Amino acid sequence: MHSSHSFSAPEGKAVHLRVVAYEKGGPTAPLEERPAIRYQERILETAAPKQEPQAGVTGAQGGK
Repeated sequence: MHSSHSFSAPEGKAVHLRVVAYEKGGPTAPLEERPAIRYQERILETAAPKQEPQAGVTGAQGGK
């Protein structure tokens, strides 16, 4: 799937951009029409947004 999104970052502020992949349509929708992406943006007053955990990223695990 390919997608793009344009946004503007006001000077002195940060933009928190979240990209969400989801399935649209119901059970009768063809598989090729189900994947979709939505963009959520939020303008922050500071230039350093707080970090959120990322899916699929794990910390160091103990060995066997």
